[in-house]
Amino acid sequence: MPRFGSAFLPAGLALAAIAQPALAADAPSLDLSGDVRLRLEQDWDSQKADGSKRDERTRARIRVRINAKADLGDGFALKGRVRTGGKGSQQNANITFKDFDHNPGNTLKITPDRYSLAWKGKSGGVEAGRMGFPFFTPNEYLWDGDVSPLGLAGNVSMPISGSAKLKFNAGGFMLPAGLSHYSGALYAGQAVLESGGATLAAGLFRFDADAGDPDRLILLDSNGSRDYTVLALNAQYALPAGDKPLVLGADFFRNLKSYNDPTDAIGFANRKERTGYVLSAAWGDTKAPGHLQLGYRWFRMERLAVNASYAHDDVARFGTASQASLTDLKGHDVYANYAVCDALSLGLRAMFVERLTSIEDGKRARIDLVYKF
Repeated sequence: MPRFGSAFLPAGLALAAIAQPALAADAPSLDLSGDVRLRLEQDWDSQKADGSKRDERTRARIRVRINAKADLGDGFALKGRVRTGGKGSQQNANITFKDFDHNPGNTLKITPDRYSLAWKGKSGGVEAGRMGFPFFTPNEYLWDGDVSPLGLAGNVSMPISGSAKLKFNAGGFMLPAGLSHYSGALYAGQAVLESGGATLAAGLFRFDADAGDPDRLILLDSNGSRDYTVLALNAQYALPAGDKPLVLGADFFRNLKSYNDPTDAIGFANRKERTGYVLSAAWGDTKAPGHLQLGYRWFRMERLAVNASYAHDDVARFGTASQASLTDLKGHDVYANYAVCDALSLGLRAMFVERLTSIEDGKRARIDLVYKF
């Protein structure tokens, strides 16, 4: 178990003790929510690193997520979530129920992946347990939204002038290796400034590997044996464009670690490949029926810019069935989302990527139908 595990247990027990009066009060109200996503996905016209053609693939997939929140009063709440996904992946919540090219599908599994006790006050909060990522992340190039770390997180927010406010987020976590095992730890802090239509964030994310833990071996590219210290700078600006919002974004990632040990073959060979960039623009929204959103991202992520085992797993068919390897690439991501009604939305997305250090590339398109309840 990572060093953080021994510190997390007493902190979690202390938070539970504080919540005792609320637990003894009236029966808590229970709020259920979630989403079901049906996806048709096509991969085509791409090649492997050796120049051979990659087989094309068309598949139908489903993702189900169900959230529960019990309001205990006095700002306390119990939270939980179950989702689809195999136990071998911390990133992927999709189940392939039909592969039109005769590749193997998946067995439908529903697994708990979040369970926490949280307290929220007027100017801050704290949460203990397995939770969603408690940091501002405008996209998934640092952290995949389906990865749920186990630990303790807190935040505090303060007004600074006019409508501007400054928020600080911090936490320490055990990192999932697969869905139910853990290997290594993450310690992170972030400052977020919101003023008018602008949002600026600066965070430091330190991944400490546990080189003696056999569970680390499930992660690709020796990521379970390698430390990362990632500086993430994010900027967004929202402004009106016609009668719709236009949100412009820029993200910079820099891994501050040095990899001068030749026994880490991947780290040593790519020791200068530690920077990433994302530029984005999105026009419109899906807040009401009939609303349309159009968006575009350009990205360039060097091999060790972020820890790829916890970043996005969406844009290409690189890696294995359960573990993605989506750094060392550049490309384009174009999408459109349409709100059919309050509960139903339709999404179209196309991604065109290529490796930075080889001739491997990929093209992917998908249609998503999402029902929220």
